[in-house]
Amino acid sequence: MRLRIPIYVEERPPQATALQHVRPVSLQPLFFKSPIEQDVSLQRATARLTNELRNELGAFARFARHEVLAAYSFYPPLDETMLEFHIEVAKKRYSLRHLFVVVSAFNRRFAWTPSVPDVWVEISRGETVRDRVQEALTEHYRLLERRFGSAAIMPDANSVDGKAWISSVEITLDIPTVYTPAVDSIFAALGEVQEVAGAAELSRVGRSLNSLYPDDLDHAINREPEVGELATLLGAGFLYFVTWLVR
Repeated sequence: MRLRIPIYVEERPPQATALQHVRPVSLQPLFFKSPIEQDVSLQRATARLTNELRNELGAFARFARHEVLAAYSFYPPLDETMLEFHIEVAKKRYSLRHLFVVVSAFNRRFAWTPSVPDVWVEISRGETVRDRVQEALTEHYRLLERRFGSAAIMPDANSVDGKAWISSVEITLDIPTVYTPAVDSIFAALGEVQEVAGAAELSRVGRSLNSLYPDDLDHAINREPEVGELATLLGAGFLYFVTWLVR
């Protein structure tokens, strides 16, 4: 089974990485709060997130029901737009900048930002996305102010300071054709033949070069003779295989 999962990517400006624990690139599934991967390299963060999602969803694939997999496979047609606007909360004026995702379904339009995932807004006919989300976020933070006090309100902490966009990753899962419930007793498992998923088993006992490519792979330096010899051997083997096919 192949899943295409939408990913929210946020890239912070370089000056925001003065502290070592702050990473300029952050990735997470668009409609989920976790897992989150952060790194200075977009390719490395994407590879790690893909590998983590593969392991997590591979475990869900062995359940009797697949509601979680269905939720992760949700990828409707959507539009993305970066909006800048102001809100007034706790007698202060905040300048916000968020990437909003607009989804159309059942003749209705909904707007949502991963920066504030608890707020979904319906855009009625005649309303603009900017005005509607400005109104909804103002109401959201004022409600938090009434509940927790003005000291807990920091709308600009979630504001996008750099770039943000929607991407996607593709994950292939091995789903068992027959569901096998977990064995409670170790003696009941004796002699049992278990089906092993290749990707999951590889990540358990070794390293997947696909997930490590390109940043986490060790580079061959000063090994030109060995690389040349290997290329010659592979070329000779391929030539022998082609010759065997045409006979």
